[in-house]
Amino acid sequence: MPAAPQIIQYRQKRREIAQRNPIGCFGISFAFLFTLLMAGTLIAIPLAYTNLIQDLPSLATITLLLDPPNGLLLHPTLIFDRSGEHILQTVQNPAVSERRYLPISPETSPNASEFIAPVMVDATVAITDPTFWSNPGFSLDGLSSNQATTISQRLVSELLIQNEEPGLPRALRERLLAVQLINQFGRPKVLEWYLNSAYYGNLAYGVDAASQVYYGKPASELTLPEAALLTAVAEAPALNPIDAPEEALKRQKIVLEAMVAQAYITPEEAILAAGEQLSFRARLPQADNPAQAYLNLVWEQLAHTYDLEQIERGGFLITTSLDYDLLQQSNCARNALIARLENPGAASSADPELCPAARLLPTLSIDQQSLPPDLSAAIVVLDPTTGQLLALVGDPTQGVDPAHLPGRPPGSMLTPLLYLTAFTRGFSPASLLWDVPLEIPDVTLPEIEQYKGPVRLRLALANDYLTPAIQMMSQIGADNVWRTTQELGLTSFARYAGTSRASNCQGCSLLLDGGEVTLLELTHAYSTFANQGLMVGQPFGTSDVHSLPPLNPITVLKITDIHGEEWLAEPDTERRPVITQQLAYLITHVLSDEAARWPSLGHPNALEIGRPAAAKVGGTSDQQDTWTIGYTPQIVVGVWAGNGNPASEGAIPSKVSAALWNVITQYATQALSPAAWEVPPGISFVDVCDPSGQLPTRHCLTVVSEVFLNGNEPTQFDTLYQASQINRETGLLATVFTPPELVEERVYMQLPPIATQWAQENKIAVPPESYDVIAMPPINEAAKITAPQMFSSVSGAIEIFGTASGDDFISYRLQAGQGLNPRAWIQISADSTNPVEDGLLASWDTSKLNGLFAIQMIVLRDNRKVDTATIQVTVDNLPPEVSIPYPENGQ
Repeated sequence: MPAAPQIIQYRQKRREIAQRNPIGCFGISFAFLFTLLMAGTLIAIPLAYTNLIQDLPSLATITLLLDPPNGLLLHPTLIFDRSGEHILQTVQNPAVSERRYLPISPETSPNASEFIAPVMVDATVAITDPTFWSNPGFSLDGLSSNQATTISQRLVSELLIQNEEPGLPRALRERLLAVQLINQFGRPKVLEWYLNSAYYGNLAYGVDAASQVYYGKPASELTLPEAALLTAVAEAPALNPIDAPEEALKRQKIVLEAMVAQAYITPEEAILAAGEQLSFRARLPQADNPAQAYLNLVWEQLAHTYDLEQIERGGFLITTSLDYDLLQQSNCARNALIARLENPGAASSADPELCPAARLLPTLSIDQQSLPPDLSAAIVVLDPTTGQLLALVGDPTQGVDPAHLPGRPPGSMLTPLLYLTAFTRGFSPASLLWDVPLEIPDVTLPEIEQYKGPVRLRLALANDYLTPAIQMMSQIGADNVWRTTQELGLTSFARYAGTSRASNCQGCSLLLDGGEVTLLELTHAYSTFANQGLMVGQPFGTSDVHSLPPLNPITVLKITDIHGEEWLAEPDTERRPVITQQLAYLITHVLSDEAARWPSLGHPNALEIGRPAAAKVGGTSDQQDTWTIGYTPQIVVGVWAGNGNPASEGAIPSKVSAALWNVITQYATQALSPAAWEVPPGISFVDVCDPSGQLPTRHCLTVVSEVFLNGNEPTQFDTLYQASQINRETGLLATVFTPPELVEERVYMQLPPIATQWAQENKIAVPPESYDVIAMPPINEAAKITAPQMFSSVSGAIEIFGTASGDDFISYRLQAGQGLNPRAWIQISADSTNPVEDGLLASWDTSKLNGLFAIQMIVLRDNRKVDTATIQVTVDNLPPEVSIPYPENGQ
């Protein structure tokens, strides 16, 4: 072993060599780094591959989807009602009676005549995957764009990884699966699967379905030109011979050219095929489906969560919230009512056995000539506790669709939301409003036969009085009402709807004919009242950072496939507090008050159904739209009836929608026990004077019980009806000098300026403005006031002189009251038993008083006779105000 000095010497030499040869040092470093890189690569490749193949779908899935007889995609998706007993829709083209799986050669067909025509196989390979019979099942073309460029890749993309996000990992997984598919099942089977699952437009999945839809014959009978055209359609399903025949024929020629280029056909065959006149099957009309408007909503809601193409392909069983019987009865009652209005003398076309709801329709006396020629109606039935849509009936045509915009102007149906906003600002159902004529520049209000004058808010809401609502809108602000509409889910109600009228009537259009809502969203808003302030539904759509996504009525309850696997076990239901229980109860208490509606609807009326129900009838000022929405604790029913063609003229009375509401609500609740709304904590009931809503006085004509939020009860006594002392001979206000035998008490309504015209037109007595002529009574020498003098001005502490005496004198006192005929007196001297002769009667400190006062002395005599002496004085303790208008300061 070398000694330590030798070792040190060797190391020093190595350092000197390295310094003379730096390349060698770099080479060693590079080799080290390269080794690390290679090691990292060798480690990373297995990790990346492991990650790539992680959770790869099983290839056996395709056999479950496509192999007969139980392949999922060989069975169309079925949409059921809530019971699962009634099929609402079979999701396939009506030209297809059944989905058939056909092999690509007679050797593998159970029936020698049922196989895909060879020309269809050749055309598909020629245009879709020219190297299909030789490629490994994938191509690197389209790797960056995520395009499936081989038939095997298309199968994988559409049936195995359709829900994966686009990107390089998906593209690599697609190609890996495509190779495995070819290797495991072989090219003929892969091609057969593709032809039996490709989409050819118009809900035609599989070549046999496409052949039935476009040619009315099976795929085994396809000719060369027909096969070439269908192959082109598979590449661009929207460009099919029904929807785009010219473009489909152009693309057919491209397929024929590709077949020539790959020697599947000769040029002569291609020319003959391109020139052949094809006969296409006409589009079969969809059968009338009373649930079509409802189904449109189902598909719209499915699109929020699922790939609709996947559902359309087939294999799913979808259970909806629809009550099939309720839908049928609603639809036939609607049709029976419209038919009866359009042909009053005609016999009913509704079968009483099949449509018992139609028997509930009342007889309506309506001038048929006044109705629009295109009368339409729609119905919505909701369960407020679950948010589920039980029935939706109406024409799905744009403009009258009960569930989609453009909607209809709600008119006075917004008044519950208007008064709800008022309740949050201190108003109550007892608040005094004035139903009197209004004149608003630049705004034409509808003619009203009779104004009611002073009314409680309860009656204004229940009877749909317009002018109180307009005054309330002006008082609380249209923007505040608009915000309430948004909180209750009326998201389609544009903000400008409240400001599209003249600036002096902001919000008029909210109550007349502005804005637009759908019957579905308006009924859903009312369900919040039925459910004591909770809105129940499924959150859909987007929202900003300051609000939650809107809730929508629920239509889809459950989704399974035909093998029983659950895709949706129960709907995503949210119960969102929108308003307080107390506020909801106030609205419900008013809308369920049957007697409150009698002034406008009479008794009995269509809103009375023999059980507790809250309901509102309303419409637009031009009578083109009438609405009735009402509810019990278990059900909410909304009805719209209106002019289906805005260009035509006519008016629809509110009794039309009310009659239909009555029928549907009675039928929907016939199996339910009557129920009422519990009074929530924080609610009180107080007897008030009607219509002032204040505490009763002896002059109050009618006392009623009203509902209030705790802390909002009235504390002031009635000021609407006030008594005045009148000289019955002159009709003028009595004074203290009017002889008592001529004074009588009369009760008058105290009118604000806005009610003056109404009072005049209705001959409402108003209190006189003038006082009776003051006639000085004879001077009684034994009971008189000599100072201050009559009508003098006084201030500060004053002394009152006079006489209070006589043989029968007992005592006297002095009192003072404000005004010419004081309502109240204050005693300004103690009772005195000492007679006074032209001396000091009393002293009175007026330093804190101002105005006209009466000073009255009362002398009591032993025969129980009373003498009085009265004077009027003006008390003036206001300091004088001095100003020098000229010259101005500095002049």
